[in-house]
Amino acid sequence: MTAVVVDANSSKNRQESIEKEVESVTAEIESLKEQIRELPNSKKQPASVDILKTHKQVNNLTGLPTKQAFDNPYNYITPAAQKCRYWWEVIKEGILRSKVKRKFARKSPKH
Repeated sequence: MTAVVVDANSSKNRQESIEKEVESVTAEIESLKEQIRELPNSKKQPASVDILKTHKQVNNLTGLPTKQAFDNPYNYITPAAQKCRYWWEVIKEGILRSKVKRKFARKSPKH
């Protein structure tokens, strides 16, 4: 009978330790989520944001006069690039050919 009591106590202790571990992991997850929320929104920014901070750095590294001159092509291309379809998307959707009928110039008849 004592073996059964010891086994019940050990399972209860194990359950309590698992519950404590779950609580600590949950608290850690919430802490990490909060840290992510506090990070600056760095999505959709060019990689040059961290490297090129002054006009002098831009001029030395690229030869362009200002940071704005460096960023203008990126800002111009970004809207079109977001609509870009890549070849693997076309294959995935099963569209391998254009549905637009092509018009070829007729060959002149041979005499």
